[in-house]
Amino acid sequence: MFTYTHAYGQAIIGGFIYRGSRFASVLGGRYVGGDEVSGKIFYSSGGGLVTAGSLPNVTSFGEDDAHELWAVTIEGGLFQMSAA
Repeated sequence: MFTYTHAYGQAIIGGFIYRGSRFASVLGGRYVGGDEVSGKIFYSSGGGLVTAGSLPNVTSFGEDDAHELWAVTIEGGLFQMSAA
């Protein structure tokens, strides 16, 4: 469980626990989510959050058959999530 203040973001967009294989060494078993207002994409780490990137206007997340994550934006964009 985690929280963040409005200094970090304004609107938590629910994500998924990462269960894919492509980025298992970095994200395996971690919650990946975003904030619609700030555009921050984050993952959980030791009870806190790590900002991993940005996707303006993110509105939802989903998984494909291989459990890899995708995100959509309010404009209708579809983005496969990746880890650097």
